[in-house]
Amino acid sequence: MDGRKEFEAWAALPPREWDIELNGKDQGWPDQYRAYHVQCAWQAWQAAKQSQWNEIDYSKPETWPEPERQCIIVLGGSIDTRIYEFDAEFQTWDSPELDDNMDFRIMPTHWMYAPQFEGEL
Repeated sequence: MDGRKEFEAWAALPPREWDIELNGKDQGWPDQYRAYHVQCAWQAWQAAKQSQWNEIDYSKPETWPEPERQCIIVLGGSIDTRIYEFDAEFQTWDSPELDDNMDFRIMPTHWMYAPQFEGEL
């Protein structure tokens, strides 16, 4: 779920009332918004959503992070700043910073994609 319906509902409401029509598959820039400012707002919306905490419900795969994407997690009410990847097959959290997979007594309740950096820090 990419949040497009939520974005379009927000964009169409006053005071914005933006035209949220997409270019067709046979047009230049297919599947992008015709109005440039709407496309820019959509891209900003997606970036902002990537940097928010997401609640995880282990019985609902749509709440799980994408495979092989690095995440940080909330564990026992505290943020664990190590980097983890969620293994959907086994519903486990793996971290390259730890020798073995974590065997949590309390499963993480929230996750956020880790910031991606280019170059050296």
